[in-house]
Amino acid sequence: MKFYYTPIIGLIFMILSSCNAINIFSETEENILDNSLDSSWAKQGDSISNQRNIRQSPNLMLLSEKFIPNKVSYFHHEGTRSSQTYQSFLGSGVLSETLRVSTKRPSDILELPDIKDHALYWTKLSGKAINWGKKRYYNSKFSPVHFRAARVGSKKTVCVFFNMPYDISKRDHFERPKEAIFGYFCIKEKNIDLAKVKNVFDGFSFSGKSARSSIGQLFTKAEDINNQAVKYYSQNVQYISVNNPALKDFPLNLVLRIDITDNVLKAD
Repeated sequence: MKFYYTPIIGLIFMILSSCNAINIFSETEENILDNSLDSSWAKQGDSISNQRNIRQSPNLMLLSEKFIPNKVSYFHHEGTRSSQTYQSFLGSGVLSETLRVSTKRPSDILELPDIKDHALYWTKLSGKAINWGKKRYYNSKFSPVHFRAARVGSKKTVCVFFNMPYDISKRDHFERPKEAIFGYFCIKEKNIDLAKVKNVFDGFSFSGKSARSSIGQLFTKAEDINNQAVKYYSQNVQYISVNNPALKDFPLNLVLRIDITDNVLKAD
């Protein structure tokens, strides 16, 4: 049977829409973890098949017992003072969005936003009520991480917002980073304890390796921490290049120049 669009049907549709009986653009609290992120917030670029060269895609990977994605959307920006890579990770009952930022000049550092502040950057969470938990710190296998858990929108959805500063400037007196990742991940599960959160953070890797972290002023080399990640992503994860990231004011202005002349220990 064929369907014919008539002015009368169009008028009925407009009346129902204005009364919110039909609202194709609404998003309820419950569907924050729906797998519609890549189609609803940005135009898709060319989809990369599982036979792609994985080295051409962003190398940040999330894979753990509690966080198993099947789709990654990404966008890369190359600026004069920083490079910024946005990634979203989607799977059954899980969602994450991250931004990896690195400076280009030796005299520059990153001024990372407060966790509560960057929670407002992500357009996927725009308008959602956020009930915050306490500040926490964990020295994960991937990198040291500062994080806060929160209930976002639906009572069944727990999100964890985080900052990962992993390459600390040796020139900066305040030990601010030259490279960092910040973002959040959500798991649609009522009871998320610290063990589960730490399990997700331990599942972060750069193609199976840890970040080049710093302890004081000593840097540790990247180590193999998740050998299954590269194999899993190459066989099971679809990569999609998007034209615009779901992030307000992208690219973000996070770069500051270090005042290297203002050294309190420098002799007159």
